[in-house]
Amino acid sequence: MPNPFPDIIGKIAFDPKIGSTHQHFDGAVLVRRFKTYSLDTDTTFDKTAIGGALTAAVEPVSSVRLVATGFYSSGGGRYISNTNLPDLIINHDASMTLVTTWSSLIGTEIQAASKTSLYAYYSAAHATRTVSTDVDGSTIGFGVPGSTAANERIVEATAGLIHTFFATRRSAAFNSWGSNSYLRRTPFSVPRWHAG
Repeated sequence: MPNPFPDIIGKIAFDPKIGSTHQHFDGAVLVRRFKTYSLDTDTTFDKTAIGGALTAAVEPVSSVRLVATGFYSSGGGRYISNTNLPDLIINHDASMTLVTTWSSLIGTEIQAASKTSLYAYYSAAHATRTVSTDVDGSTIGFGVPGSTAANERIVEATAGLIHTFFATRRSAAFNSWGSNSYLRRTPFSVPRWHAG
């Protein structure tokens, strides 16, 4: 499936300083174009995908940072990293239907001591069921009823600690890093188990 032009991403960012604290705000826009061709009908199909993201990282005090980011798209699933969410489905006539996806992350990073920092994040990714009917009447696409492979939602909570034993001004450092996370995957169809 060719892309008539490379993905276009525009971004604007602001980094104001308030007293001794640093703030960061940015917004991004995504534009993509897809093209398919039907050999049976000698027809070309085009679709334009769009998406957007907003991010904020603020320091209410110099030792605490609060982070939040959100992404929403119609046709930009591949930009939600490590989730394997699709951009689109191909219909029986070779036309396309874009898949709506979104993701979000909130968290905090705390400098608890000069060499010790703590962090905690909660993230979620979601995709909308996108299906159509094949020529034989069967359902095709993403999130087909009965399929346990396609993920409707993935959520993860992570918390951890980083301690720096020593660091040089150039690049060398010796750190200890510990983390714990909880991950939950929710497919569109959840199998029901029966005790035998």
